[in-house]
Amino acid sequence: MVRAASSLAVIAAMGVVTAMVGAGAHRALGGWGVTLCLALMAASSVFARAWRGFLGLAIMGAAWVAVTLVLAAPGPGGSLLIAQDGLGLTWVYGGAAMFVIAAVLPGRLLVGDDERGRSGNGR
Repeated sequence: MVRAASSLAVIAAMGVVTAMVGAGAHRALGGWGVTLCLALMAASSVFARAWRGFLGLAIMGAAWVAVTLVLAAPGPGGSLLIAQDGLGLTWVYGGAAMFVIAAVLPGRLLVGDDERGRSGNGR
């Protein structure tokens, strides 16, 4: 029980870190910055699904969405980390698309098959 809860806490922290790094770095290096951030989102989503199944993916996605919504809102001085322009919208909608892609990937692609052809851990 503790092991399962701690793995979900790690996945939630991974969602928070992914959102914070993406919000801060999606403007770096022009289009390459948002591309690298979307690759980070894809890798994090696939890892969460492979490790803990759909529950892990949902926890990671909820943490990412919560932090992204906070960072997309104007700050006290009116500044934004995620602006409503091409790069900002690509980060937000592209990140959501990476989450959906990880959700629809076949489970056997993530965990493999055993020698009898059955899925590895039932996820």
